[in-house]
Parts: sequence; C-alpha cells; structure tokens
Amino acid sequence: MTTEPKAEGVLEWSATLCDGKNVDYAEAEKACAALGDGWRLPTRMELESLLDLSRHDPCIDTERFPDTKSKWYWTSTPCAWSSVRAWIVCFYYGYANYGLRGNSDACVRAVRSVPSAESREASAVEALARAAQKYVEVRGSTHGQPARVALQAALSHPEIAALLKGDK
Repeated sequence: MTTEPKAEGVLEWSATLCDGKNVDYAEAEKACAALGDGWRLPTRMELESLLDLSRHDPCIDTERFPDTKSKWYWTSTPCAWSSVRAWIVCFYYGYANYGLRGNSDACVRAVRSVPSAESREASAVEALARAAQKYVEVRGSTHGQPARVALQAALSHPEIAALLKGDK
C-alpha cells in the first residue's frame, strides 16, 4: 500500500488487483469492495495524479508502485456522454480515454481516503469534548472541579468509555 497527501487527508493506494489482468468495470468495483471498508475505484483525477510523464512504460514511479502494468486502469468517473462508458487511464503513455464498462478493457487499482494526522487529532479532541460533556450530563455538574480533572474523571467513567468505543 502506498499513500499520497490530499487536502482532507491521505489517499492510500492498493497494489494492482486481479493479478494484473484486464477486467470489466463490475469486476473492478467488486475487487475494490473486497478489500474492505472504504476501498473504491479512484476518480480519473486521483488516478491521473499518479502519472509521472517524465517516465514511460510505465508512466509512474516504479519504486513506489512496482507492480503497475503498462496498461489501462479503470476509474470511477463516468463519461458524460454515455452511461455505458467510464474513463480509463493509460500507464504506458500517460493519457486518458474511455472504455466500455462491459468490456474487459482495463486493470484495477483501489484507493481509499485516510484522515490526515491533523483531522485525526481534531476528531480526538471532539471525542474528548463529547466525553466531558456526557460526564457533566451524567453527573449533573463538574462539582467545581477544574476541567482537566473533570475530563480525567469522564474518561474513566464506564458509561463514557462505552460511548467512546461505540458500544452505546
């Protein structure tokens, strides 16, 4: 797996799926989904972001993506003029074209968004704030305690721990 920075987080890329064979669009989607939570076909722009036009056959950094075939790869971006077509990206020459979804025209590489460290930190702060608020709701007040002490108590409270783990 390889990661790429993105404004709202990081894109994590799979290896080439389906043993590097050309598959149809439905098979490509199925292969991505089989990887689990969040994995999907990349958009055309996401996939084109991997192109390195200073290279050829394949047009990609082969140290980071060593299994890339010099072939077409499916994207999730539909063609505006035809619902039976989707954009595909060529890693031989480094350009895009369209393929018929029903044809085994392209390889597949999956992608998923992973929150950046900054957004993970923000989520943790939000969770802690919810825990402190829930503690105040459960206990009725902080009993005049400093916020840090109230937060420590909140985090150790069994109901709060269960709430944070998603058990409630």
